[in-house]
Amino acid sequence: MDARWAVPLIVIAVVAVSGCPADPSFYIKDAPPIRQFLAEHPNATVMITHYTEEESVAVSSKVNTDCGKYNMTPDEAEFYRKEPAEFYFVNVTDSRSGLSLAAWYEWKSQSVRCAIKRSASGAVVSVDA
Repeated sequence: MDARWAVPLIVIAVVAVSGCPADPSFYIKDAPPIRQFLAEHPNATVMITHYTEEESVAVSSKVNTDCGKYNMTPDEAEFYRKEPAEFYFVNVTDSRSGLSLAAWYEWKSQSVRCAIKRSASGAVVSVDA
């Protein structure tokens, strides 16, 4: 085997053996508000939508609308308009209770920007940030 392939193969082997999941949903579902909702509602369905940095520019007003009125200062809202970030929108729904959790997960910080729990009627039950 050619020596120039040794290092890349070792790196691939280490990553494969380390068990690091390549699926971002592993990390997203482990975020505290999402993990708690899933623990309370184990049969809930999870829908995850990915937004690249470029796409996040188009949805920044949605993030600001969802999160801004609850916990985002005007300076933070302006930051997200000027500095796009890779986001995941997570919608967790429990068909039995009708409760749902809508969360914006920021990939760079590996954290939930905000999570809004709603009743079956759509009324806000709680907000976590």
